[in-house]
Amino acid sequence: MSGSTESRIRENYSRVAPALLSALTDYLIVSRRQSDDLDRQLVLLIIMLRSAMAPGFAELSSERLLSGDVDTVPTLWTNIRSIADSSGIPRETVRRKVNDLIKEGLVRRSGQLLTITPQAFPDNRFVVDKFIRLAAVSHATVEKLPPVND
Repeated sequence: MSGSTESRIRENYSRVAPALLSALTDYLIVSRRQSDDLDRQLVLLIIMLRSAMAPGFAELSSERLLSGDVDTVPTLWTNIRSIADSSGIPRETVRRKVNDLIKEGLVRRSGQLLTITPQAFPDNRFVVDKFIRLAAVSHATVEKLPPVND
């Protein structure tokens, strides 16, 4: 985010907070309903992020991705230690959450490396839909702000 965009948001926070917080709250509520466990959902999102950052991910059509109609999802592998370090969730908790996600068919393990399965996206479609709404509301809200003289 550019400095001027951050400045615009900071200067107009009281104006943009209702829209942005509403979209974020909706996203978190749906995430919690999806699993009733925000730590689990955060672990899943971190693993999804590693796929979203991988070369080739952006070339996947949203329709194919959200239907699960892909053989494999491009990935930048991650591991339990990396997830624990980046999230602040204790390593043992991450390990338990990862094992649950593997049993559900949402995560695959190869040695110590973890990746998302194609099934993770359709199984989390409502979460993805709320994330898309969050991004759209954020963009529209910021676009309406007046420029700030830096």
